[in-house]
Formats: sequence, structure tokens, C-alpha cells
Amino acid sequence: MLRNLLRLVAIFVVIAIVRVVVGMIVNFFKGLSTAPGERESPAASTGPGVPLSAGLLVKDPVCGTFVSVGTSLQKSVEGETFHFCSAACRDKFKGKVQGEPRA
Repeated sequence: MLRNLLRLVAIFVVIAIVRVVVGMIVNFFKGLSTAPGERESPAASTGPGVPLSAGLLVKDPVCGTFVSVGTSLQKSVEGETFHFCSAACRDKFKGKVQGEPRA
């Protein structure tokens, strides 16, 4: 019983090692097949025209949804910028700001 358990563990270890080695070999050859100028940079993955800060998430003050800074609707109130997920949340916030004096 113990021998079978040890054999099973040994098989799993060997399989894991083989997978790591094969993965390293595949990545090595994949790197050789692309020219240095063709490798994708992290900035290229965001797409053209999308600023890198677009990935920064901020919380909508009305509904609490997290929204990307690059795609959010923005409203400045007394020098502070707020980010909204939709025009409906922005409009609700306008009503709150106009109805209540800010501290």
C-alpha cells in the first residue's frame, strides 16, 4: 500500500517536472521565432489611443461600482474630480451636490 502511494507521488513529481521543462523549451523557441521589434510591450496591449491610466479603477460615488478612469464620465466639483459609471449616476450626483451644501 505504501509503495503504491510512493509510486503515485513519484509519478506526479515526474509529470510536473516534464511539464515545466517542456514549457521552458516551447517559450524558448517561441522567443526565437519573433523578431525583437515584434514583441508586444505592455503599452501595446491596451490598444491605440487608450492611455495607460485607463486601467486605473475608481469607485463611483453614487452606486459604488468600480469604473476605469479612461472610460468613466467625469465631473469636477469644487476642484475635486469624481468619476461615474453612467450618465444616470452623474445626474443623481448633480442633484445631491446641488441640494446639499458641501462641508
